[in-house]
Amino acid sequence: MSPASLVAIGAALLVASYPPFLLPLLSFVAVVPAIVLVRRLEQQSDARDALRWGFAYGFVTQGAVLYWLVVALWHFTPMSALGYLATIAIFGLWHGLLFWFVLRVRRRFPSVPFALVFPIAWTAVEWAVGHQGDIRFPWLGLGSSLGDAPVLVQWADVAGARGVTLWLAWCNVMLAAAFLPLGDSARGRGSVRWPPLIAVLGTVLAAWGYGAWRTRTLPLRELGTVGLVQPNEGFREKWDPGHAGGWRRRPRGTHSWPPWRASHTRRS
Repeated sequence: MSPASLVAIGAALLVASYPPFLLPLLSFVAVVPAIVLVRRLEQQSDARDALRWGFAYGFVTQGAVLYWLVVALWHFTPMSALGYLATIAIFGLWHGLLFWFVLRVRRRFPSVPFALVFPIAWTAVEWAVGHQGDIRFPWLGLGSSLGDAPVLVQWADVAGARGVTLWLAWCNVMLAAAFLPLGDSARGRGSVRWPPLIAVLGTVLAAWGYGAWRTRTLPLRELGTVGLVQPNEGFREKWDPGHAGGWRRRPRGTHSWPPWRASHTRRS
């Protein structure tokens, strides 16, 4: 499979692992195309190719994940397309550095397992993306993609979202090693390496067990009732100075959402 095909498949898997798609299993394989690509580049030992294909991977995959930026901001100005391109270009740079860093570490310290280097590097890039000033995306993480399987992410109250990311990146590496002939773990086609597969299943069962216990024992306390009133104002009307406050004087087109009960959670 060509590198371009791996990038395209990686983009499709990452997009499908996030809402509105409810496919939690994809979070465990969404990064596999990147892993395959990095392992191939590692065998070629070409740092420039690592930077080039890392940039392409980050640019295309995050461009697909953040497609909604243009849709949401186009109303303000068509120039939002340039901001979108600049944003995903920064993602491309981060992933280019990620690929390059993994290659350098593996070349310099070949005894350090890939299953350790790649998850740490991926999580570090995710942390950096969440702290890059006004264009930070703290919610755009691999760990957040598992939110549609709440029982599996309950242990985030111990390790945080980055801990879940580290685990998922490790699971991706181990599943790739179990089913694909990669690098030092290469086997014949069609064979399965059981140790990494069993390790992944063991951690999934542990996460599920903790999550089931946590959701069953977490105490809830009612805080009150919340209501929401939302005026039905057009986009252009919001920016008309003469129209400011007009929605308060006329009830036409005002939507009142049903009240809902808010609960407060606290740790036991």
